Amino acid sequence: GRVVVVAPIDDSPAMKAGILAGDVITRIDGKPIKDMTVEKIASMIRGLPKSAVTLQIGREGFTEPIEFRLERAPVKIASVEYGIMEGGAIGYLKIKNFGSETGRDAAKAMKLFKKKGVKKVIIDVRNNPGGLLSGAVEVSELLLDREKTIVSTRGKKGSGSAEVYKSKSEPLYRGALAVLVNNGTASAAEILAAAVRDNGRGSLIGEKTFGKGSVQKSFNLDDDIGVYITVARYYTPSGEMIHKKGIEPDRKVTVEKFSESDMKGLKAVREGNLMEHFSKGGIAYTIESRESFRAFLAGKGVTLSEKTGNFILKDWINRFKKKPLYDLEFDSQLNEAVKYIGGR
Repeated sequence: GRVVVVAPIDDSPAMKAGILAGDVITRIDGKPIKDMTVEKIASMIRGLPKSAVTLQIGREGFTEPIEFRLERAPVKIASVEYGIMEGGAIGYLKIKNFGSETGRDAAKAMKLFKKKGVKKVIIDVRNNPGGLLSGAVEVSELLLDREKTIVSTRGKKGSGSAEVYKSKSEPLYRGALAVLVNNGTASAAEILAAAVRDNGRGSLIGEKTFGKGSVQKSFNLDDDIGVYITVARYYTPSGEMIHKKGIEPDRKVTVEKFSESDMKGLKAVREGNLMEHFSKGGIAYTIESRESFRAFLAGKGVTLSEKTGNFILKDWINRFKKKPLYDLEFDSQLNEAVKYIGGR
């Protein structure tokens, strides 16, 4: 089968290099990976910090494969980031994955919002590949009334294996709620999204989710061979199975795609390493740097729309520093969520 990127981890070498959710890995350091095990592929990608690995990627909309050179680095994952958006009326909680501390950290966010009088919250689980079921349950409990169903698992027909997870406490937050989702929202993140939707707790905004709703266990056959076996499926509170189906948002907002002309320009930028040449010595994202970048591209004979040029410049600059918690300039989905929840 194909090796598909569910979602690159925030601030990881893959994200900084420009790898996206939905990309298909076809080669590693020039070697085809077809029919390789996931463990073998992972071992080829991992390596010592500061060493390099080259990934060949197939991407929707591109007729030719794209190569990315990644510098390996330790990946530190803070599963939760949060803050109050400009204006002070909306709380923003980004959950990158679900780990053992996610519920506790999300509770801290809700307590801060409550202390500051925030009554409208956006939870962002875009490009969240999932994680621990317990983490998704704990976050759901912060939002749902006691005894509301969060998720259920069911084994194969006739196995008698079934379990229902319900909220065991009163919610920490009862205000207006929107949840951002996309095709990188998977597994435990889909559980949270479905719990919010099916219980009428808030609206989902963005794009259809990934559709990973299987409960798997690993078994070692010997020292070198292991297998994953699906033992159950996740079901939403309404009884829907999401595996290989995904969840449709209540308000669909697609990410704007590059025009054919811009795609040609982006290819020239990549093949000519123009971002590296332009940004030598560091650069800030300002009106002056945007104008300078457009002039630089024109001098190289590269044509990009002003919006696309600004986007790739800002994206490049943010790869070398801590990204802002949110960015409304190019995020149409977040803008829609702000518009929606602002009217609640």
